[in-house]
Amino acid sequence: MKHTFLALAAIATLGLTTSCKKDKQDEKPKTKVELLTQGSWNVVKYHEVTYFNDTLYEDETYPGEGEKLKFNTDYTATFTDSDGETDVSSWILNDNTLLMADGEFTIQTLTESQLNLYMKEEGTEPGMGSYKFEYTIFMTR
Repeated sequence: MKHTFLALAAIATLGLTTSCKKDKQDEKPKTKVELLTQGSWNVVKYHEVTYFNDTLYEDETYPGEGEKLKFNTDYTATFTDSDGETDVSSWILNDNTLLMADGEFTIQTLTESQLNLYMKEEGTEPGMGSYKFEYTIFMTR
């Protein structure tokens, strides 16, 4: 009886191990849209770098102050500021480029728990010369 019980326990353990391996093999990685839309993102910090005429003018990091960004599956995004005020806009994802009302961002990092968005703008202003503005938003869940 004891040997029968041990044999059954061994078979059951083998079956569980095999089925767990198969489940993990069958899991497909989440798409970028699924990763973006699976919950709200908390803004940790903003990093801004500004150049005028190729000379560094400003390099500042600002903490997030409770702001949240939620990408919805209907391709709207809701930004909630630290006062609880919300702003809704649309978004489009094209490979690693995220188009939103505030501009065109490059996705630098996108995982289950981290999202980093980068924006770069360059141009010329009359009387000021050339400028380059780089902006990165660091978010977590």
